[in-house]
Amino acid sequence: MSHLSCFPTRLLIGENALNQVNDVLKEFGTKNILLVTDKGLTAAGIVDKVVDCIKNSGADITIFNETKPEPTISNFKSALELAKGIDIDLVIGLGGGSAIDLAKAVALLLKHDKEFLEFVGINKVPSPGLPTIMISTTSGTGSEVSKFAVLTDEETHLKSVIASPNIVPTVAVVDPALTYTLPPVITAHTGLDALVHVIEGYLAQRNSNFSNELALVGLKKIWNHIEAAYEDGLDKEARYEMAIGSMIGGLVLNTTDGAGMVHGLAFSLGVYCNLPHGLSNSLMLPYTLKYLAPYCEEELVTLAKNVNIVGDSNTQTIERFIEEIIQLQKRLNLPITLEELGIEESLLETLAESSYTQERLQSNSPKRLEKDELLAIFKQAYNGQIILNEG
Repeated sequence: MSHLSCFPTRLLIGENALNQVNDVLKEFGTKNILLVTDKGLTAAGIVDKVVDCIKNSGADITIFNETKPEPTISNFKSALELAKGIDIDLVIGLGGGSAIDLAKAVALLLKHDKEFLEFVGINKVPSPGLPTIMISTTSGTGSEVSKFAVLTDEETHLKSVIASPNIVPTVAVVDPALTYTLPPVITAHTGLDALVHVIEGYLAQRNSNFSNELALVGLKKIWNHIEAAYEDGLDKEARYEMAIGSMIGGLVLNTTDGAGMVHGLAFSLGVYCNLPHGLSNSLMLPYTLKYLAPYCEEELVTLAKNVNIVGDSNTQTIERFIEEIIQLQKRLNLPITLEELGIEESLLETLAESSYTQERLQSNSPKRLEKDELLAIFKQAYNGQIILNEG
């Protein structure tokens, strides 16, 4: 089966790769930069570090640091309004998936005089926007290399996704040094997000031999290094492997046209409960895998064996794999039920209704999930019913 792969034209990878950005800007002849980031990175001094690194390019730099953790269309419009008052010729996204997705959207709409929602869907972008440089400060979304931009539509309470090769970043910077000060809790959230990407990419209906090979490499890197990165943020090997694993996750999603219904359920939690995306994905992962297991048995067994988890039967191997995911979450001090997070049980039906409408993710899942099935998964996640070998 043939497949479409979307890669940035340039990948700058490794410790202190950030230092190469200045040369790229000079090569591009950049005069006016919009830097999209958030207040947390501003307070942490990361924004100043990046500005110091690129200011010798001779370009003027305008900073938008109002990115929200789960950016909305109105948040995007604020950034776009700022940029329209300046003759921007290149956009830099600095941060996790939120800032990078926002930067992709701004770069696109600065070139195309349309509304964001007109591009929502698969392959609806006719041509690229402004050139972009995406600098990841987390090891999670892989958005620095992906063809996706996700914003929340406040009116519909849905995640609105642009999926197009024409928004793939021009340059991606994968510099693990920028993750050394990432707090443990964010390391856990973003690391589990990356884990979900490679697992769902392998299970995707739109997968390929190429995406599967990438997914297995990414899974092993993330599985073997996330705890070390969590326990010691200055562990250079762990941070490097997580950065590469996360980037691979983004490339996997490029070649599978997206994720599956772990994301479908997680998106609803993000919109209605304001949970961080990585935490939502983490929480829904074991419950969704357990429900989907009969429809992707061989694939789950392959994933389990890739990280040296083997049982006496396929069923036992899958159960052990799911149990190990739960135990990993516990070691990372992540919640494993919705009840722990104070989410009202009465909200579950609304969450199921919302998840059911995620057509792009439904069509990529090993099984299309009906509303009653989605509600059943949310109820299990609320009660923690599939936690194994307790006591």
